[in-house]
Amino acid sequence: MSQNNLPPGRRQIIKKLIEEKNKALTIDELVKFTKIPKDKIRQTLTTYDATIVRVGPQTYDTVERVYPGKTFRYTPQKKEVEKGILSNEEDVRFFLIGVFDYNAKIILIHKNKNQYPLKTCKSSKSIPFSYFRGLEKWYKKVSFENGDDILFTCLDFN
Repeated sequence: MSQNNLPPGRRQIIKKLIEEKNKALTIDELVKFTKIPKDKIRQTLTTYDATIVRVGPQTYDTVERVYPGKTFRYTPQKKEVEKGILSNEEDVRFFLIGVFDYNAKIILIHKNKNQYPLKTCKSSKSIPFSYFRGLEKWYKKVSFENGDDILFTCLDFN
């Protein structure tokens, strides 16, 4: 059987169902509509994959429907502000690249519409964590100080 003729996997079936119903669905609803056993649905949804996200107790939706308009707050460390960078660890990375490739093109757009393309960089001797470079001008322009927060809002999922 060729790659193109393979039947859809559980994740694709679940995602398609959520898209067709056009709403978040509980695990019990997913079982009812797909006839996939509950333990298999849980196994599928708890395996890391950002295309389907938890939006409530045992309730899931597609990331394309959840992210647009959502806001994430982050407080950069002093070192990040001093070096004009942004940590590429855990929550920040997940929010900014979501379901995309690690090297996805990320452009931060300030409320005044100025754009700041970010470039991913690996840790080094001077910066012991992976990070995004490209915020030096923005930090200066807005007089960003240690302890200030950045509020990221997803404007366009793509």
